[in-house]
Formats: sequence, structure tokens, C-alpha cells
Amino acid sequence: MAIVAAGPGSGPAGASAANSLGLSTQVPRHPHIAVVGRAPKGLDGVKLTARSNSLRVLLTPTEVAVLEGVRDFDQYSEVAWPQARARLLRLASKGQIDLAKIADVAAHERRAGLTDRIADLASA
Repeated sequence: MAIVAAGPGSGPAGASAANSLGLSTQVPRHPHIAVVGRAPKGLDGVKLTARSNSLRVLLTPTEVAVLEGVRDFDQYSEVAWPQARARLLRLASKGQIDLAKIADVAAHERRAGLTDRIADLASA
């Protein structure tokens, strides 16, 4: 519900992203949602993080979770990168995420290491 209210390009972030992708068993006390642009007001009990990359509106919430999960991988993942990579490639093989689209959007992000890991996924 919070993702819908947060608007297009929104999706899980932080521990919420890692948990939604099966990379962590951590469940945050409050859902953490990344939003494009200024975070909306009035979503009580939800942690919102503003992101400036307007191309994120092209992504589904699950694809945003991938972007966010890889972005903060070292902080929130409880599995090693090879296991996470296999999990994300399974999501792509099932048609749940589009790695090429995620890579295009990731190219406009500023987080060190993000584009390398996304490129690794997209080239698999």
C-alpha cells in the first residue's frame, strides 16, 4: 500500500529491499521505501528515502528493490554475492525483473559498485 501511495518508481529500500528479494531475514520495524524526487508526506509508519534518478519511474517495485538491494548489498544482505546473484538471475529467468532495464536505470545512479554488480547481472 505504501509503495502505491509513494508513486511511480517507488519500491522497497534498505532492509525492506533485501528481505523482499530473499537476501536477508531482517524485517525492519517500519517499511523502508525509496521514492523518486521529494518524499510524500502523510505516510505514517513508513521510512521514505528520496532518490534523484527520474528514470526509476520505468521500474516496477520489484526492480526498484533489486536496484536498492544491490546498492546497499554490503550493508543488508545476509548472503554472499554469488548466492545473491543466483537469486536475482532466477527472478529474471522467471520474468519477474528485466535486468537490461535495471542496468539502463542503474547507469544513472551515483553509488559506487552498483553499476558494476548490475552490469554483472545483466551480462549473465
